[in-house]
Amino acid sequence: MYTILGSDQQQYGPVDAAGVIQWIQSGQANATTMVYKQSGSEWVSLSSLPEFASVLGGGGPVPAGLGMPGAAPVMMAPAPQTKAPKVFGILHIVFGVICGGCSGFGVFANLGALALMSDDLKSYFLVMSIISGLLIFMYIFLLVGGIGLLMSRTWGRTLSLVYGVVAILLNIVNLLLQTVFVPASLSTSTGSEAEAIGRGIGMMIAMVVMFIYPIIVLIFMSKANVKAALK
Repeated sequence: MYTILGSDQQQYGPVDAAGVIQWIQSGQANATTMVYKQSGSEWVSLSSLPEFASVLGGGGPVPAGLGMPGAAPVMMAPAPQTKAPKVFGILHIVFGVICGGCSGFGVFANLGALALMSDDLKSYFLVMSIISGLLIFMYIFLLVGGIGLLMSRTWGRTLSLVYGVVAILLNIVNLLLQTVFVPASLSTSTGSEAEAIGRGIGMMIAMVVMFIYPIIVLIFMSKANVKAALK
């Protein structure tokens, strides 16, 4: 799929190769028209794409069209503009600051618990301290990625995808620790059995919510119009 940039700086498409050829043949696009190919990483001129060489090299003057300054308006629907990069940029920064701060607190809390817990629980809190430390770096990626999205940069999308994958993996590890590998004595060491069950349910709900945002990020950052909106 291809999206082209008109002289009015509007994006048109996405369309398949046949659609681009029709624009070339009708004089609405030419060799200098800038195009974004879905499998590519940047905007290039139509003349640099071999699949259109035979159409562009047909001889005769280059037709006036979208790629020519001052070209006449054309009757093509512009590509839908998306605000997703800006929206996710703001959300990334908010979540990065808040969740990063909470993860930093979690490191100190888990390290402090090491001195208070019995030997059979120390390994658990040590692992949780490491996970919290990894979460800090993950939220740094999220924060920087948010800045990149607000600047409409491709690397902002790349960091967002890295965050989404890493967040899901860490949440799976954390979920296993909380539901499978946590020693039974941990759940009953403080408070009654009912309180322990309540804490467990709370942890489960929190972790389910933590899965939602990275999944949404991966879905939206993979959309063609989001790719085309970044440079």
